[in-house]
Amino acid sequence: MDVTHGELLAKKTKAPGRYTQASLVKKLESEGIGRPATYAAIMDNIVSRAYVKAVKKFLEPTPSGELIVDSLVGKFKFMDLNFTRDVEKDLDLVSQGKAGFKDTIQKVYGQLQSELVKLEIPSMSAHTAVKAKCPKCKGAITADARTLSCQCGFKLWREIAGLRLTDTQCETLLSTGALPPTPGFKSGKTSKLFSAGLKLTADLSGKVDFVFEERAAATGGAGIGKAAVSTAHPCPRCKKPMRQRTGYKGAFWGCSGYPECKVTATDNNGKLGKITGYT
Repeated sequence: MDVTHGELLAKKTKAPGRYTQASLVKKLESEGIGRPATYAAIMDNIVSRAYVKAVKKFLEPTPSGELIVDSLVGKFKFMDLNFTRDVEKDLDLVSQGKAGFKDTIQKVYGQLQSELVKLEIPSMSAHTAVKAKCPKCKGAITADARTLSCQCGFKLWREIAGLRLTDTQCETLLSTGALPPTPGFKSGKTSKLFSAGLKLTADLSGKVDFVFEERAAATGGAGIGKAAVSTAHPCPRCKKPMRQRTGYKGAFWGCSGYPECKVTATDNNGKLGKITGYT
């Protein structure tokens, strides 16, 4: 066939559309990844750990999610669809009594151990400087994998109530003293996820208080920077407002009259729960 005429067409490659949670589950099903009993947990993990964020129902990767994928692809077999698909099939055989659990897990564990040996992990003691200044003394802040701290004693933990803050969120908290409502925190008592803002405590030690939207409404619409206590939950002992706080086990409530009044209560999804201390 002789070609006597040609035409050059200028076109742009269109990126595939982003997944919703529903379409992502369908994609996982088509690839043989996951099972009906695990899809809800998979969705919960990628959202609560801030690997992706929902924008008008569509899932968009966060900088943390992109960093994790870039760091793992090519280094771990579990990032390969074929490997994960084969593991799923092996686990199905285990559930059907056609394969042994220990043998199946040993194979996966052995693969992971061989890959971890080759992985170069940066030293946890390596410190890097950040732009924001210490809110307590205005000195330099140094950051490592777990904390942001200053020589004056200020220390902010990166992970709060099960959510690891991004570098941008940490910088915002350091420079403004507060963080807008953020989803993905997990209650230490109920394991339920909740959304809340954060505010550095008045002593500027690095500890934080949760700030809920309903608390702002209870204080006449005061913003995240001013809403410290909620008159919607008076202390059962002294009638002063109860205050939402966070400890190493997660969120809890304490009387704003502390230390004179030491009443404490559990947190029930952002509301006052069961009284646990009455002194």
